[in-house]
Amino acid sequence: MVGGEPGGGIPHIRQKIEDAYGANVQECMGNGDMLGLMWAECEYKNGMHFV
Repeated sequence: MVGGEPGGGIPHIRQKIEDAYGANVQECMGNGDMLGLMWAECEYKNGMHFV
């Protein structure tokens, strides 16, 4: 899971990570002051969804 990491939202960088580690890369966004996880990408990688 990536959240603000450089390249985490760039498709060809994500593909390189998935290929190298056999991982499923998904993106999330949070706020440490109010809520640990506010938005997350679904398993279909069809955009961010409010959690």
